[in-house]
Amino acid sequence: MNADSTKPDAFDESCRLIIELGTETHGYGVSSIRLEAYLTRVTRALGLYGEFIVTPSDINFIFSRQADARQHSHFSRMAASSFDLAKLAQVGELVDQVEAGTLSMEECVSRLKSVGEQPPIYGRWLVALGYALSGAGFAVLMSAAWSDVFLAGMLSLVVYVVVLLAGRWQWVAHTLEVTAATVASLLANAIALLTPGSDPFIVTLCAVIVLIPGLSLTLGLAELFAKNVLSGQNRLIGGILTTLKLFIGAGIGAAIVNAVSTVPAAVTPPGVAPVWAWTFLVCLVVGLALTFQVRPKDFGWAVLGGVLAYAGVVVGSEFGFWQGSFVGALLLGVYANLFAWRLRRPSSIVILTAVMVLVPGAAAYRGLRAAEIGGAASGLAAEWQVLVNILAIIAGVFLAFTLVPPKPTL
Repeated sequence: MNADSTKPDAFDESCRLIIELGTETHGYGVSSIRLEAYLTRVTRALGLYGEFIVTPSDINFIFSRQADARQHSHFSRMAASSFDLAKLAQVGELVDQVEAGTLSMEECVSRLKSVGEQPPIYGRWLVALGYALSGAGFAVLMSAAWSDVFLAGMLSLVVYVVVLLAGRWQWVAHTLEVTAATVASLLANAIALLTPGSDPFIVTLCAVIVLIPGLSLTLGLAELFAKNVLSGQNRLIGGILTTLKLFIGAGIGAAIVNAVSTVPAAVTPPGVAPVWAWTFLVCLVVGLALTFQVRPKDFGWAVLGGVLAYAGVVVGSEFGFWQGSFVGALLLGVYANLFAWRLRRPSSIVILTAVMVLVPGAAAYRGLRAAEIGGAASGLAAEWQVLVNILAIIAGVFLAFTLVPPKPTL
């Protein structure tokens, strides 16, 4: 390192760097477990002792010098995070330079702030394309009719407009999930009146797929298993509530249209040919990469992660309903860890863009639909399968970490 961190000035500067690193990185959507491990690694590299408690809403920093019983603490209340994997990668590169001694702590703090002030690398038009590709790609994986695939892509653009409005109007931000799902469901059901056979439920699900909290549900249980109770229960409860909000919004939109005229029953489409499933899988992952701001040079790696996860789901599903999630998560976890070790980049780059293929959030949403149609027994059976799939994903990731130990990256 560039300075002796046991000296008073160096100690304060090191603490400042860690605080800036934690608060900036938290806003890019990294998980609590990874952020705590990463901050611990950097703190030790600076010659300090540190303990960190990270939740989706705050960070508690606790620092101490070697052989000093006194502790210095700092608490930061954090705003809601949003995924920006390009900035996350830049932060990782800056810290690597500090650890290598090629960048001073003062320069790193300054550059961290400049990274946070940078505009997203993809503007609104490309992010809108990402929403459309995600909605259409997921619709094909759900075996929707081709007309519904097109409709899902178009309504995903409507959902993105609602997201943009949430950034300008506070009341929309507070009701984002309900508002987006209501608008998407209202339009999907209205169109189903004009085109009999369309499935408005599947169309709505695919239109809001970017908002579905599959990652929060999985991370919540994973953090609880890792004894990170505060963050785990925060994420799990938040994911459940977000799913309920989306389902309530979809129900409101459907109820409005059905109050005017009964929507015809959906027609079950024929299965999608494998060639189209794989093609639109790539569209889904590319769409998510645009939405989550993956750098162009990481695009190929992100797409490969999605392909491996889906291949695992396809192969594992031949053996049972949960084996697909397990094998998909296992392949994705091994690949992400190898990616981090080999290329020295955050493993979140490939995990976040591929985990949607495992879709525990979408399954939870469909479970609520099963409860609405078939009663509590059907709903409980469906949600039990969701829980088993989430546990299978966690088991696959834990086994992957055993086979290829993870590098403490973001």
